[in-house]
Amino acid sequence: MKNRNSFTIVIPFYNEEENLPILFEKISYFLKKNTNSVYFMLVNDCSTDNGKNIIRTLIGKEKKIKLVNLNKRSGQAGCFNTAFRLLKTDFFLRMDADLQDDVNDLEKIMKKLIDGKDFVIGLR
Repeated sequence: MKNRNSFTIVIPFYNEEENLPILFEKISYFLKKNTNSVYFMLVNDCSTDNGKNIIRTLIGKEKKIKLVNLNKRSGQAGCFNTAFRLLKTDFFLRMDADLQDDVNDLEKIMKKLIDGKDFVIGLR
C-alpha cells in the first residue's frame, strides 16, 4: 500500500554531467528542509557521458535519492514509464535535469496536492 502524502520526483537525464552536480546540490538542500515523505528518482536514459557515475558517487548513502539506469534509449516517455512501474508513493512529479525547473517550486506543488488537488501544472 502506498504512503499517504508521499511524493516521488522523477528526473530523466541524458548527457547532463555538467548540470547533475548542481541539480544534486539543490535536491539535497530541498530534502534537508522538507518534512514530507519525498523521494527523487533520477532516470539515466543511456547517457554516453559520465552522468551516471557522478550521480552514483553523489548519492552515497542517501536513501531518498535513487538512480535508475535504462538498458536502451527511451526518451522522456520511456523514463517516465519505467518510473511509474517503480513508484511506491502517492504522487509523481517531474523535473528536467537541465536546471530549467526550480526545485523550490516543488513545495508549492506538493501543498496543492496535499490540499486535495488531483492534478497540478506549473508554468515557467
